[in-house]
Amino acid sequence: MDIFKYIQFLQTHLPCQTYLDFDLVWVAHSECRQIYGEISTGNRWWDTQNQFSAAATILPVICVSNKTRLTNF
Repeated sequence: MDIFKYIQFLQTHLPCQTYLDFDLVWVAHSECRQIYGEISTGNRWWDTQNQFSAAATILPVICVSNKTRLTNF
């Protein structure tokens, strides 16, 4: 299993593209207090993105594996 092939597929698959977010987002309400919601609104994303050139972007990948066996219950 090559995870990079799956990531490339998801990036180029048109139905998935509406759910991909590559831009930094700063959301605030009327008091200019930051609102955190999605991963792209977090300070860590902003700090990490600033370490790269303007042409580069972060591609977060969350991998999950569930090895729970129902027969154990």
